[in-house]
Amino acid sequence: PHGDGCGWCPSFCGGAGKCMIGKTAPIFETCRADPDSGLLYRQCRVENVNLAPVIGAVVAGALLGFYFLYSLLRWIRRRHGTFALYLKKKRFDITYAGRKLYLLPPDGASYRQFFLMVMVTVALGVFFGGAVSDRGGPFYFQSEFYLDSLVSIAMDLDNCNLRYLPTRNYQFPTSLIAAIKIRFSYLDHPKIRLVSDTCNPASYFKLENTRDPAERYSNFYCSVEVLIPDRVVLPTTSINAIGNHCRP
Repeated sequence: PHGDGCGWCPSFCGGAGKCMIGKTAPIFETCRADPDSGLLYRQCRVENVNLAPVIGAVVAGALLGFYFLYSLLRWIRRRHGTFALYLKKKRFDITYAGRKLYLLPPDGASYRQFFLMVMVTVALGVFFGGAVSDRGGPFYFQSEFYLDSLVSIAMDLDNCNLRYLPTRNYQFPTSLIAAIKIRFSYLDHPKIRLVSDTCNPASYFKLENTRDPAERYSNFYCSVEVLIPDRVVLPTTSINAIGNHCRP
């Protein structure tokens, strides 16, 4: 429906599978690897790997590599005498070219300070570029469900913030969904888990918090968003508060 086709997700519902929208990956859902077969999105059967071509390619590559290395050493010996002299000449050429292009510090400069400055610059670029950002927090929704065949919703929530939001306020691809989508953000903890059953039109969700009572809600957060497209009627919905969190 969105010009990107669809594909089969073999791990959905314990191996029952589901056709999801998306060519190389699902656009609106998440397809994890099947725990039994290891199949991924758009993989319908386990391929038998023929090791003969792989071994042949590895052996051929190793022979070509040894031949290239042998030819290079013979050329170095013929042109420069020894490998050490060749490395010394190349080091001089690289240093001269780098200083000429102002990529290396001039003669007499401190290389320790130069490389320290380069490392600090790279580290700051990586940090502010978000490459080392940790996915988590109340604004990271680790579980998402695209409910394209739905007749009812039942949720047992433990001190969760529940919101109903129109999809027209979101960017692509959420703005294009044609069915209800529910997503959960909650504290990543071994004793906090989300139980879900979306294998039939009567979907069920339960957030279980089995932490010790003294610290059950310490640094705890839970946010649930129900994304509703325009002209889509919300089905029968049942919400049960199972927590016991009293604020003074």
